[in-house]
Amino acid sequence: MGKIKAFSALLLVSLLASCSLIESNEDTQSSSSSTIESSSSQSTEISSESSSSTKNSQVLDDFSDEEIEYARVWLNFGNNKDVDNLKVTLIPAGSLVNPNNVNYGIYEEDVIEIRGPKETDGNIVYSVTKEDSGYINIYSVPYNFETDESQEGSNYSNLNDNIKSVYVEPEDDQAITQLIDLLDISERDSFITMDEAINLYEKGIQATSDGEISGLESEFYSRDYFSIAQDNPDYLMLSFENQGRGGQDYYIFKGEDGKIKIDTYFEDYNKDTPDTQWTYDIETQTFTEDSKKDTIDPFTEETAFEYIKKQEGFDDDIAVEFSEIRDDGSIELTLASKKMKKAGGSATIDTFVIYPNGEYYSKNNKEVI
Repeated sequence: MGKIKAFSALLLVSLLASCSLIESNEDTQSSSSSTIESSSSQSTEISSESSSSTKNSQVLDDFSDEEIEYARVWLNFGNNKDVDNLKVTLIPAGSLVNPNNVNYGIYEEDVIEIRGPKETDGNIVYSVTKEDSGYINIYSVPYNFETDESQEGSNYSNLNDNIKSVYVEPEDDQAITQLIDLLDISERDSFITMDEAINLYEKGIQATSDGEISGLESEFYSRDYFSIAQDNPDYLMLSFENQGRGGQDYYIFKGEDGKIKIDTYFEDYNKDTPDTQWTYDIETQTFTEDSKKDTIDPFTEETAFEYIKKQEGFDDDIAVEFSEIRDDGSIELTLASKKMKKAGGSATIDTFVIYPNGEYYSKNNKEVI
């Protein structure tokens, strides 16, 4: 009987130990499973974050650095971020600030203008300070020169001295992509308008002829005889239908170091050098004429006549009607039109006095050229 009790006690202890072991194993498995699930959950979150980060970094991959720059500049400094479109204009160095008025000055470096469709949207004119620096130079240029009453008639020659360096914040990628879709990018259409170019030419005529404007009052001159031959962002070429001697003359207007060069080509612009060249200084608003005279050697009636034909751009219709060697060694030539003489009209074109050093003048205006 005692043995049976002892055996029963031993069996009970064994069963209890077994149950304890099973519970311990289950707890261990449960803990292990929980650890695995936790690890798996963290891995999924990291993978998701990594994927999201990669996706964000690729949002702007389809766009150029320039497009991203324009959008960021507008998001930082534009008056109205919620616009329907944005016009981006690339303006080369040497361009007139205002193509309708030369006295507003010239940009000394390449600049970019971004403008909204309405004046209230504003505009930004800027240059890049240094690639990848994050900074730009902003110019103080009005949206519309004609309505900028505070600056009306002023001289913008100090424009390049009054620029503001600012930092461009990166901004949100999604906002950038939405704005890029609105960009209309182009180069500036014209260096100078035809009307302003003609105005400048007429001022040059008066300035280089001591105020005399006989040439502008001639029956052979009219603004209507001008037309655009070539129109580019950095220069304008006008052709002029010369009613006096026939053919076309050409005038090229181009900016250079705060000045405007006006080159004149008689009959043909495919020459090594222009027939005449003026320089207009924007700051001083004065003209100078570059001399391109050659010594006439030998100095005879024939060589003097050929020299005048070249300088004035006369064609073969012009001939010598009268010539005289003057006491001071110069030669006086009166020129006439063969066609006009044949038609019975007044054929005389002009009378020139020519010197051996290449200087000459017309008896009509007395200006030494």
